[in-house]
Amino acid sequence: MLFLLLLAGILASGILAEPQVTHRVFMELSIGGEPAGRLEIGLFGEHAPKTVENFLGVIKGFTSKGSGKSLGLRGSKLHRIIPGFMAQGGDITRGDGRGGDSIWGGAFDDESFRYKHSRAGRVSMANAGPNTNKCLRLPPTRTRTHARARARARSTLMHTRPAPRGATCIRSQFFITFKATPHLNGKHVVFGQVEGVPASGSHPVLAKLEAVGSRGGRPSAEVKVEVCGILPNAHSHEL
Repeated sequence: MLFLLLLAGILASGILAEPQVTHRVFMELSIGGEPAGRLEIGLFGEHAPKTVENFLGVIKGFTSKGSGKSLGLRGSKLHRIIPGFMAQGGDITRGDGRGGDSIWGGAFDDESFRYKHSRAGRVSMANAGPNTNKCLRLPPTRTRTHARARARARSTLMHTRPAPRGATCIRSQFFITFKATPHLNGKHVVFGQVEGVPASGSHPVLAKLEAVGSRGGRPSAEVKVEVCGILPNAHSHEL
């Protein structure tokens, strides 16, 4: 009985063995036009295969099924950074948090909430409610109040209702945590982990990102993905 209680506590707290890394990618970032370092990320394709497949496509670049344009993460921005919380990027069409695309041309379903936002360096899908990955219903702009509500909706990680019609569908946006964010568990699909981040601590590149963030999320300097790509995989790779 004691063992079962302990196991239940561990599961409830999100303390699980780290998942197997099925793919690895990298991003070389700049801040204010100056090199800021490299993030290497292990991806969890076993429990989030479609999410990882889409992210790999965004990393490599793909042709949009909607616009026919060539899209990809290279040259895109991390448009929203909040110290003590996260850095968000992946708007590969507009660059301001209102755009994006998936390799399938639409939003796609959540896959697994098995892995938790339990530490710094977690990589997770931005969304606007279940199975949106990510669509935001933006309020009208008839008044200043509506405009402020619209701005809040654009900047949020999560909106309470899916918005399949008349919405901004983002589909490729993701965020990287600066610390454990358990309030996001069960709402966003964790699909990767920045390598080299201590179990309790940060990473030098993440610290640089955090330093140019703000409470409102607007970075004080432009943060850009200069180069990105896929790394050789090692099934036993340690995070």
